[in-house]
Amino acid sequence: MTISATNLVTVEPPANPSEVESRTCSCNSRSLPTLRVLHVLPFFAYGGTELVVRRLIANLDAPDFEHRVCAMRGYDPQLVRSAQLEDRFVQAGNSAEQLQFPLRRLVGIMRQLQPHIVHTRNWGALEAAFAARLAGVPCVVHSEHGYDLDMLDGLPFRRRVIRRGLYAFVHRLFTVSQELRTFHAKQAWLAVDRLQVVYNGVDTESYFADAAARVQTRKQLDVPEKSLLIGSVGRLVAIKNYPLTLRAVATLVDNGYDVHLAIAGAGPEEENIRNVAAGLPQLQGRLHLCGFTHQTSSFLNGLDIFVQSSEAEGMSNTVLEAMACGLPLVVTGVGGNPEMVAHGENGFLFASGDGRALALHIESLINNQELRVELGRKSRLRAVQLFSLDRTMTEYRNLYQNLAVERGIQVGDKS
Repeated sequence: MTISATNLVTVEPPANPSEVESRTCSCNSRSLPTLRVLHVLPFFAYGGTELVVRRLIANLDAPDFEHRVCAMRGYDPQLVRSAQLEDRFVQAGNSAEQLQFPLRRLVGIMRQLQPHIVHTRNWGALEAAFAARLAGVPCVVHSEHGYDLDMLDGLPFRRRVIRRGLYAFVHRLFTVSQELRTFHAKQAWLAVDRLQVVYNGVDTESYFADAAARVQTRKQLDVPEKSLLIGSVGRLVAIKNYPLTLRAVATLVDNGYDVHLAIAGAGPEEENIRNVAAGLPQLQGRLHLCGFTHQTSSFLNGLDIFVQSSEAEGMSNTVLEAMACGLPLVVTGVGGNPEMVAHGENGFLFASGDGRALALHIESLINNQELRVELGRKSRLRAVQLFSLDRTMTEYRNLYQNLAVERGIQVGDKS
């Protein structure tokens, strides 16, 4: 069956303002002091934004950078330990008080650590930009990485006003996709060119097609070799809309296809997902809820088709990882997905909530092994050429160092 796109536009990643900055960067990393960077997040737990920070710390470290992480409210102690951040981590507030703004504590932390750069991320940490200016931090950066369910119909007027006011304290403002850039510019009444874009990147040396991992994963899940395994990776939260994927796969089983569904991730929606699955007898023995895994590459290699049914996305790291592993993708045409997945080239896009389109796109891949292989090959190529981790790290390096030069941080300045 041949499926065509309906009301969807393939978007190629356009010229990125930060690419221009990369090409014109005249600073030499060794002509600057070690730049102290304080990353401020609302929470520090397992998630896409935190993964970006962890990769940044691992790849842009001494002698050019020295990183600290600050959680505005809550954090996962296990993640702090596993990321080996115990001596780099501080909590600003009390996780039991969700609405607090620990201004005095933040200012004190910043005056003690004396960062050259404070980088805040997402709405829950934006207030720290004001604290950074009060503390005399020379460089303030803010970035937006994704959506919450309450953002889908636009932001409340009060929040838009607050964002506009706090953005005035930020020297560099960026998002992780062109779509998110347009959204936040509009919501804060800003010109689009006030915001830059720095795409997330994937380590294509850690994520690649691995035949041995495929065999091992399918054996662990007890999936027969002749069956096709459809899968997804992500937090089990409502915005990911996993029930849509469950129902689409149940429809495929009803139509006589020998398919299994595996989902890797943990979160508050797990009980709801299990309840939905209990009402779909077609999935009996075919649904594998794997929980959180550190072995994402191995899990992805066990799949034949990667699916994501999110209602909104920023720049999905798991989509990039699936691409690097050489998988064909079927994902909603929301957020940064159309910038990663070219419809008909390395996967298919469908409208959010359209379970019928999701099932039909999966069906077209089930019926055409050559198409699966070709789309998977182009996924890997697209990840390497457009979304490599090296490219992302270069953009972060140039953003930080150019800003430091612009803000007058001089050679030998260790203060």
